[in-house]
Formats: sequence, C-alpha cells, structure tokens
Amino acid sequence: MALSTIGTGGIADSAISTAKIAADAVTAAKIDDDGTGFTFGDINVSGAVVGSAFAPVDKVVLNGTDGSSTDAGDTLLLDASASGTDVGSNFLFSPETADASSLLSSNNTGVDGTLTFKNSPTGAGSRVLLLNDTIQSPILIYEINEAYINGTYDEYELRCMFVLVTDAKRLEYDFLTTTSATGAGLPIAGNIYGYAIDNQDAAGERTANAGTQMECHYGTAGSAAGEGMTISMKLYNANETRLAPCSLGSVNYNDVNARPMGSTFSGGMAPATYVAHYLRGIRFFTDSGGIESGSVKLFGVR
Repeated sequence: MALSTIGTGGIADSAISTAKIAADAVTAAKIDDDGTGFTFGDINVSGAVVGSAFAPVDKVVLNGTDGSSTDAGDTLLLDASASGTDVGSNFLFSPETADASSLLSSNNTGVDGTLTFKNSPTGAGSRVLLLNDTIQSPILIYEINEAYINGTYDEYELRCMFVLVTDAKRLEYDFLTTTSATGAGLPIAGNIYGYAIDNQDAAGERTANAGTQMECHYGTAGSAAGEGMTISMKLYNANETRLAPCSLGSVNYNDVNARPMGSTFSGGMAPATYVAHYLRGIRFFTDSGGIESGSVKLFGVR
C-alpha cells in the first residue's frame, strides 16, 4: 500500500508507540539533516538534554561583530530582584557587572574593604609619599638630599616630629641648592636666608633678613620627656628660576616648662643672588646639641 493513501486520520493517536519503533529506525538522514533547518512543535523532553550546544555558561555576552552594535562584550543578567526565581525570565542590562570603569566613574561606588592602587595617583594636587623615615639615635644634622627633592616636583610637603637633645634650643634649617637643573645640591654659606616667625600664643614675632639659616618656632623648646615639636612645612619653587626656593608652615612645640606653644613661619633665599638656584634638599639641625629622635615624611605634590 502506498503511504500516500493513508490520511492523517487513518492512524489512531495511540497506534504508534515508542515500543513499536526500533531504536535505529529514525536516523539523522530521515530528519532533514541537510543544514536548512526544520521546525518542531509541542516537543516535551523528560530526560536531560546533552550536547555541546547546551553546555551551561555563567553569562551571556552580547555580540557586536556586525559593526552596528556599541554594546559588544557587555553581559546580560537575569533579574531576580523580587523573589530570586528569575522573575519574568527577563534579562537586565548591567554594564557595571564586567566593566570596572563604570563602577569607578559612579558617584556611589559602594565599595567595602580596601582599594589598592597599582600606580600612584596622577591628578593635580595629589600627594606621593617619597620618604618615610625615623630618627632612632641622636644626630647633629638630618638631611634630605636630591634623591628625594629633585626635578620631579616643583612643590614638596614635609610632616616632621623632632625631639631635641638639649633643653632651651631652637630647631633650624637650610637648603641644598645648585644652579644646574640636574645633579646634587650643596649648602651655601653666608648670610643668604631670611625668615619670619609669628607667635600664636601671645604678641611677638622673630624675623631676619640676612641669616645663615632659617628658624621655625618663636620660643625655645624643651627636651624633657614628652617635650618636642610637630611640624607641617611646604617647600616651593624647587625648579622655578623666576623665584628663589622658599618654605612656609606651622609648628606645635613644647617650651622649657612643657607648655604647648604654636608658631607659623616662612623662610627663603635672598632672591637677588639665588633666584636661579634649584632646590635639591633640606637640612634640619639645632643651634646646639642636635636632634635626639624623630620621624620625617616627605611628599611630592603634583
């Protein structure tokens, strides 16, 4: 009997069962395997679906290889915001999932923990720690040289703590300079420094226009247990040849009676002779006795 004489209603729904079809009766060649594709309707699979085409993946990546998409490489996330069961089987576009730049440019990063930067900050006004040092035994002079103060920055910032060896002394400082834009700097002897100190505890100031060094506090400092000074200082014009190197800052110190005192100060080189000098270091010392202990942090300011 020709198959064409059997109508669709000629075979009962239950007439053909899986038991009546041999395991190899349906081959790939009998299911339109010519690559043109075909359509199934109402297929229910009770077992697992296997094959590389159905291998599980942890994300869906948008394809923009046709040149018309600007979201190539972005991922899609299932929306489980309500019950955690993939509500509506929708996809939620969230570029922050795989794009760190979107997170960092957000106004609210919501980052818990610690951010570690691979490179130093480069924005204007950022500070780069160049030196973090401690003084653990008495010295006459503490020096920072051209290895730290050089042509890299035109502005530097110091945060220092000093304890003096001898009672009733003053902390002093001078510069290491050179007329060359590169290389080491040296201290220059002579009456080449000027400074001005304002006493914050009462009326009073100290000034000099032609000194051999600069000073940073109005009264003398004590050296007993717990007495010392904390200094915040900025250095300017390290590589500026239109203005001479200079400094300004503030200090909190203890006098010989252990009373907390304060001063603001500024100092620099005489511009008529030293305007073309490059700042390549700074030295701290006392009028006598030396520095017993302390700590120094130096920052380069971009």
